[in-house]
Amino acid sequence: MAAIEVEHLRFGLPGPQGWLEILTIPFFSVAEGETVVLHGPSGCGKSTLLHLLSGLLATTSGSVTVAGTRLDSLGERDRDRFRAKNIGYVFQSLNLLHGFTALENVLLGQTFGGTRPDEARARQLLTEVGLGSRLHHHPHQLSLGEQQRVAIARAVVHQPKVILADEPTASLDPRRAREVMSLIVHLARHAGSTLLVVSHDAGLLDLFDRRLAFHEVNRALTAPEEAKSTGVHP
Repeated sequence: MAAIEVEHLRFGLPGPQGWLEILTIPFFSVAEGETVVLHGPSGCGKSTLLHLLSGLLATTSGSVTVAGTRLDSLGERDRDRFRAKNIGYVFQSLNLLHGFTALENVLLGQTFGGTRPDEARARQLLTEVGLGSRLHHHPHQLSLGEQQRVAIARAVVHQPKVILADEPTASLDPRRAREVMSLIVHLARHAGSTLLVVSHDAGLLDLFDRRLAFHEVNRALTAPEEAKSTGVHP
């Protein structure tokens, strides 16, 4: 059964020369419990797809179904509620709250998910990601790799059905990048969550059940230039 399913998806924005097609995806799916990576260069629309799958953006046309719910049929407020309850999101920019400790950031992740804060689980998860001695440190007191681990713990603490990760290792050296990506995959598999990662790091692809080049998914990348910018809203 598919945890993520996209059909006839299109997304674009108005540009100086007309309508700019960013995504054209006839069909894409990820099975329940599967770990998948979409790889490709920066600027090709990978992050935009995750924003659509999480409900941060609304589609131009087509259907987006995540965990059995048609996100394209929901308004912004309902998409926000759905995301908080069902999706764990690891942002490239981390989005940690700098006035809060590592433990408090993870506890807030539970609150956003609509569950009561469970400090024992938050402590256990931070210990599992190697931060058991850093619970009360603020983000500025942590290395970039440690901050990324806090962000991962926050994303998975409410046991989401789907985990989306946007270039989670972009700012890390190769050794740390592999450690962090391996951790994301491990936590997703342990929780039985479906994992979709977008990355431009070809050295990490072997960690996943399935690897797809983004240009094979997104037809807007292979269409002729005149088809990408037609000046007509689809």
